[in-house]
Amino acid sequence: DSTGISQSDYVVLYEAVKIIKPSYVLECGIGMSTFVLAQSIKDNLLSKGKSCKLISMESEKSWFEHQKSIFPNKEFGDFVEIIHSPIDLFGYSFIRGTTYKDIPKYPYDLIFVDGPI
Repeated sequence: DSTGISQSDYVVLYEAVKIIKPSYVLECGIGMSTFVLAQSIKDNLLSKGKSCKLISMESEKSWFEHQKSIFPNKEFGDFVEIIHSPIDLFGYSFIRGTTYKDIPKYPYDLIFVDGPI
């Protein structure tokens, strides 16, 4: 049981990793897209000798625990980190929104926002 984006979005996401070749990926909202990102990193980066780290974050504790329980750590666990973090309000100038409180400090070169926040 997992939620996700449309199939065409999966293709675009898979290809984005292939084209951008990121070293650090931040995903906001765990779901099927986490599996797609992880598979693309494995197929297009790790298999070609490039390292990459995927940080996937979730604010809902029950959804985080569910996704952790179904995520294939044996296959992706060495480069994927799934993190639970509460959200906080964020503001810049007149722009207001939410953000995760505990985002790990990495030089992200690909950020995918896919969540109910």
